[in-house]
Amino acid sequence: MDDLQIIRKKENDIYRLEEILALLGWDQETGMPEQALEDRSDQMAWVQQKLSEQLMDPEWETLIEKIEGEGEQIAWKKNLARRFLLNKALPPDFLSEFVRITSLSREAWLDARKKEDFSIFLPHLQKVVHMARERAEYLGFEEEPYNALLDLYEPGVTASELEGLFIPLEKDLVPLIDEVIERQDSKEPDFGILAREKQKLLHLNLLNQMGYDTRKGRLDFSVHPFTTTLGACDVRITTHLDSNDFFNGLFSTIHEAGHGLYEQNLPSQWKRTVNGQACSLGIHESQSRFWENIIGRSRPFWEYMTKAVLSVFPGEFSSETPESLYRKSNYVKKGFIRIDADEFTYNLHVMLRFDLERKIINGDADVKELPDLWNSKFKELFGVIPHKPSMGVLQDIHWSLGDWGYFPTYTLGNLYAAQIWDTLKRALPDWENHIETGNFKTILSWLVEHIHSKGATHSPGSLITSVSGKALDYRYFINYLKEKAETLYVI
Repeated sequence: MDDLQIIRKKENDIYRLEEILALLGWDQETGMPEQALEDRSDQMAWVQQKLSEQLMDPEWETLIEKIEGEGEQIAWKKNLARRFLLNKALPPDFLSEFVRITSLSREAWLDARKKEDFSIFLPHLQKVVHMARERAEYLGFEEEPYNALLDLYEPGVTASELEGLFIPLEKDLVPLIDEVIERQDSKEPDFGILAREKQKLLHLNLLNQMGYDTRKGRLDFSVHPFTTTLGACDVRITTHLDSNDFFNGLFSTIHEAGHGLYEQNLPSQWKRTVNGQACSLGIHESQSRFWENIIGRSRPFWEYMTKAVLSVFPGEFSSETPESLYRKSNYVKKGFIRIDADEFTYNLHVMLRFDLERKIINGDADVKELPDLWNSKFKELFGVIPHKPSMGVLQDIHWSLGDWGYFPTYTLGNLYAAQIWDTLKRALPDWENHIETGNFKTILSWLVEHIHSKGATHSPGSLITSVSGKALDYRYFINYLKEKAETLYVI
């Protein structure tokens, strides 16, 4: 066996363990018995320890240096070296304990959210934050500790660079949001009570139309929708269906389908290697936001989707038209919940979290201050204060899982998606007809060719530049929103 074969075998072993860990996590979210938590935490910590041993094998340092070639081979070498160095910095005992702490923290978050009591979650969150700060110290950083965590999700990005995008974005968004809310002529959508099983049927049909292969994946339910990869032919998505909120479930499913489509179409020749993974969390999010918003909230989409909705809910939607559903799907409201937010207000929710995460990780604020800090910043951005923790500081699962530094990738995803859309529209001038007729697979093929099939062989910056010809620019997103506002409200 030559050196490259040894590397591929070692990578295969690593990804097998990661897939097992993902399966345990998926089961915990979707069907694990309540009393199984302690055993599950122990199982996940044990698998993580075995994974850490593989990742930190000192043989990697010598093997990586033996990779030669150009193009994707160089990317492979660079990605392997990055992964090895990141894992070398984190002691196995730390990673194992991190998995255990976050597994318990996730359950405490659920309990605190159910009882509307932040104090239940506080001691667990304090442990998670302590470990997140330790993680930053182990990894090393320039300028501020928070940068070390950002780099885990969006390689190379810094808090100051995000600030340079977010400040002008917020400046342009706030007046646009106010004007749209003032001018919109539709009421908040209400379609009555809709059977969850019928919604699921509708969603499954749409997933198939979009190109999500249910022979290599499945749709389940969880408190917080997510996508997880248990293997190249096992990409699972979950959604959260609400019998009183049709759009909530629909857009959750479309969003996760965007993630799932990306995972199902990563380069097969790089299966179970670093090159065969997503480019970054921001690029990953661009795919989910692209399908959820740019496609799912477009007028052509509702020309297609209205017929499908009426076939499943003929009575409940009998008075609706493609135009009415288009407008209702784009209803703008300064609401409390990030995952329910419209395109116009969504990024303000992310900016709030970015601001608080940065303060907490850099030591400029204490974890126990989070509820007050949240309410204060929320009032500054939205003009109101959440009236219960589940609508405020307890609404997201991410902090309980240790995903500090993750939230900014949501806004980066929106920005990437708008810039990708600008290019795709010019490449497919008849895009409206494709969407109106449900020919989503033409659009998917374009995304596969230009984004999915590249895997991690490009950095996020080089990928968006290769696709659009320009570096990331927030103005593509603002222009996209302004064009939509014009079609909806003649602003």
